[in-house]
Amino acid sequence: MGFDVLDASAFYAGIPFASSQKHHTTPQVFDEIRHIKAGYGGIEALLDVGRLIVMEPPRDMVLRVQQTVKKAGETGKLSDADISVIALCAEHSGSLVSDDYAVSNIAKIMGLRVVPVMSAGTRRLKQWIRYCPSCKRKLQSEARCSVCGGEARRYPKFVG
Repeated sequence: MGFDVLDASAFYAGIPFASSQKHHTTPQVFDEIRHIKAGYGGIEALLDVGRLIVMEPPRDMVLRVQQTVKKAGETGKLSDADISVIALCAEHSGSLVSDDYAVSNIAKIMGLRVVPVMSAGTRRLKQWIRYCPSCKRKLQSEARCSVCGGEARRYPKFVG
């Protein structure tokens, strides 16, 4: 059964505070947003009344998301918190509430429903191709070219 999984951008937009429904997030995101409404106890109140549930995604799903991230060329662009919310959403067939384009891109590649918060969201899926601008060699995930030492750059290949 699916449910809404919130990333940090959803908290910054006030989504869980303006809604009476239950929301889920991960410990990694919770650590990032703990300071929001700290003086008023907003986050603690959501936890106390059961409107915010903090769950750890299963390790195998985290690994699956990391593989998708690598395949899509987004390595180094997503935090552990980003990966965790995608994994939690995938595990429970939920909807991911996020305005982060890299997060949305990976979630959509994995076939997940993404609900943008304050933006139009991603329209086309991207796979990032890494290359060396000096020798034009395609690279995997390395930061520098092993042939000439040039700093890696990337360009999008639209896949959807």
